[in-house]
Amino acid sequence: TRKESSAASDVYKRQREEEGIAFSAPKVALIKKLVASPNPTDGLFTIDLLLSETNAATIQLIGLSGNSIIYSNQFSGASEYEVTLDASDFIPGVYFIHAQSGDEQKSFRLLVR
Repeated sequence: TRKESSAASDVYKRQREEEGIAFSAPKVALIKKLVASPNPTDGLFTIDLLLSETNAATIQLIGLSGNSIIYSNQFSGASEYEVTLDASDFIPGVYFIHAQSGDEQKSFRLLVR
């Protein structure tokens, strides 16, 4: 039954803790969402970054050729950030959108036509 399973789990945890093995709650991801739309793009596009809590963040747009940083900005004081950029003058190809907040990082590709 559920009570027996829970009791067995509690005994197991106590035994592990006595052995010096600590149990903690699973870590919640700080970066919940990082998207750009539209993707692919040939003009205006928006980068949306959603955090699970208010925290500082950095958003970068990096060119694949030469790893050049096209855009970089640091933000603070919120849990959601939005950046609108214009790709109409970009050389067509693959770019990387990179976000960092705390010790977490997330990246994905943006295709410019």
